[in-house]
Amino acid sequence: MTYIEPTPPGTPQPDIPPPGTPGPDIDPAGSPDEVPPIEPGGGGEGDSRPYGRGGV
Repeated sequence: MTYIEPTPPGTPQPDIPPPGTPGPDIDPAGSPDEVPPIEPGGGGEGDSRPYGRGGV
């Protein structure tokens, strides 16, 4: 954690105030609560690929 020392009294303030912090690009309320399940199917037993042989 970073410690930021308080500004001592009498310290001059900047002439231009810093810009406000922008909001998030993605609205958290619009995201789903859960990730949809992976579609069934895929390779043979012991195959680590979660889907079928696409493109082969």
